[in-house]
Amino acid sequence: MSLSDDALLHKLYDAGDLKMTRLGLPTHGEMRILVCSFYQNVATLVMNYTSQVLNGGHQQWIDNEYAEDEGQDLLKILRFIDGEHCRKVVKLIEQATRLYKRDDIDYDDEEDWGAVDRTLSPLDTEFYSFNDEFCAEIESWLNKQLELNGKT
Repeated sequence: MSLSDDALLHKLYDAGDLKMTRLGLPTHGEMRILVCSFYQNVATLVMNYTSQVLNGGHQQWIDNEYAEDEGQDLLKILRFIDGEHCRKVVKLIEQATRLYKRDDIDYDDEEDWGAVDRTLSPLDTEFYSFNDEFCAEIESWLNKQLELNGKT
C-alpha cells in the first residue's frame, strides 16, 4: 500500500490498536467494535482487508478468518460509502467468498492449491490494480465524515 504512515487511515488504525493495548485487550475481534470509535473500526476493517490481500491474496484473507469475522461488516461499510472503488471491492469480496471456502481445500494436496490459485489470482490482480485509489477513496470519505462531525 502506498499510503504514508501519517495518512488518516493509518492514524485511525494505530489509535485503535493503542487504545486496545492500553486496556490490555487484543487488538482485533468483537471487543474492538465496542471500545473503538466507528471511524477507527472502519480503518481497521479496510486495513485488515488490504494488508491480507496485498500479502497473500483473497485466499489469505479467507484462510486467516478475516472474511468470516469481519467480512459482513466490511461489506456493509463499503456499500454505505458507495464509492466507485468500494463497489469494486464489494464485487471482489462477494466473488472470492463464493468461489472459495476455507474448509473446501485439502492443504496437503497441490492440485487443490493450484485450483484455488487459478480461481482467485484474477481477483487479486484486479484488486492490486486499484488498491491505491480504493484507499484514497476511503481516506477521502473518512476525512469528510470527521470534518462533518467536528473531529478534525
